[in-house]
Amino acid sequence: MKNVSDIKRDENLNFVLSDKYVNNKDNPILPKQMAVFIHLHYADTVKNYFSYIVNIPESIDVYITVSDETTRMEIDECIKYYGLKNCTVIVKKNRGRDISALLVACRDRIQEYEYACFTHDKKEKNNYQKRDVQCWVEEIWENLIGSTEYIYNIKELLDKNEGLGLLVPPNPLTDQLSFAVTNTWKNNFKLTQKLAEELGLICEISEDKSPITLGTAFWCRVTALKKLFLKEWVYEDFQDEPLPDDGTISHAIERILAYVAQDAGYFTGNIMTDTYAGKQFEYRNIILMKSFEQLRKAFGIGSVNDLFNYDLNRKKIADFCSLYTNIYIYGAGAFGNKVLLIMQTLNKKPKAFVVSDGERTENDLYSIPILELSEVEVQLNDKCGIILGVSPRYIDEIKQHLEQKKVDFLEVFTNSH
Repeated sequence: MKNVSDIKRDENLNFVLSDKYVNNKDNPILPKQMAVFIHLHYADTVKNYFSYIVNIPESIDVYITVSDETTRMEIDECIKYYGLKNCTVIVKKNRGRDISALLVACRDRIQEYEYACFTHDKKEKNNYQKRDVQCWVEEIWENLIGSTEYIYNIKELLDKNEGLGLLVPPNPLTDQLSFAVTNTWKNNFKLTQKLAEELGLICEISEDKSPITLGTAFWCRVTALKKLFLKEWVYEDFQDEPLPDDGTISHAIERILAYVAQDAGYFTGNIMTDTYAGKQFEYRNIILMKSFEQLRKAFGIGSVNDLFNYDLNRKKIADFCSLYTNIYIYGAGAFGNKVLLIMQTLNKKPKAFVVSDGERTENDLYSIPILELSEVEVQLNDKCGIILGVSPRYIDEIKQHLEQKKVDFLEVFTNSH
């Protein structure tokens, strides 16, 4: 059985949907077909979320859970102000936050529907986090209920793809939040494994494969999460406030969602509005450019191939250096510099750079001598090895010459991921 992360990648389960046009206007939302479940806790941000809630078509039932009286009053005022007739407010205990809202307060109601959305508010703990949390909120709400048209298009996506059971926003990537490009298990792998056993899931959970659900925000085919809803959760299953930032049953639940769907026979994919996808595309391009700029300077990583093969090439160079007293780098250009940077991470220094006869333009590089091949050949013996730091187009010719001279050499940078 494949891991959900590999399946999402191999099947390209990334969906960009229009937030301006309904793809199929002849596809109505039937009574009791769809519902949106929302947990709101912070009174001072309620109005911000209603700018999204008003996008939900009247034919979709909306349930808003709340555990604070002041927040409930704000919610009631907004419902009245916008004249919303499809909203029901549910009061819950102030324990378990959004997870208990989903699995305790709304557990029975959610099972009445074919498709369900769940989302919740977020609030920064300090001013340092404010911009990043705002970006995360936008990422969640924009990609779940960003517009009326978008919600209709999500329905059509689920209608047309019976194998899709769970649709989640992409993990956030902001100036401070790098969940989209890191392994997000943190201290929750064993907790999630244990929960999977308790739920009787048949799935492949691997610590080196990052979970693909984070934040407990999604659209789902309710049958895809049936095993999670069948468990009779109670508020006491969840840790009381203040809730730690990591390592609780709540953190395990948000990471197990895709595995529950897999056990039920469904795929999990990412969904984005076309507007959000465009902004993220540009932001990620900027990140890539900046990242490679720094990686090139520090480690000689100047391409995707360099990045994917860095650990392998570093190990090959480390093993080769351990065999010889004197190491030479063949090539004093960009590829030779890559070899030098890797050797520096190993606390190794080459005896010299080597270039083909007639190709030397400088006598040294970084205070390391540059020798022509005919000059260095007389120095070579069984204690010497040469690492080829040249463009792949020159490799075969240089290898043939060194093989004729019976010189030990190492070939790097010609492998691909």
